[in-house]
Amino acid sequence: MSYCDDVRIFELLATRAGPQLTRDRFIAARASIGAFDSASLSSGSLSAEKSDMADQVRTQRWEAGCKCWGVVDGFHRPGG
Repeated sequence: MSYCDDVRIFELLATRAGPQLTRDRFIAARASIGAFDSASLSSGSLSAEKSDMADQVRTQRWEAGCKCWGVVDGFHRPGG
């Protein structure tokens, strides 16, 4: 699912950057993305000032019994 998200966000950025895809145009396109519904993580957003999609967090804890990470809570805004 995360690979699908990567391809979808690249497609959005490349399309909005236009046919002459350059690094500067690709980065500038980030300002027009806004909210993005992720298939593998919590939904997030991109903007000119924000290069990561993380708008929410959730806590995970190592569980020795299964030797795995377990979800402690649901996605929420940091500090909330």
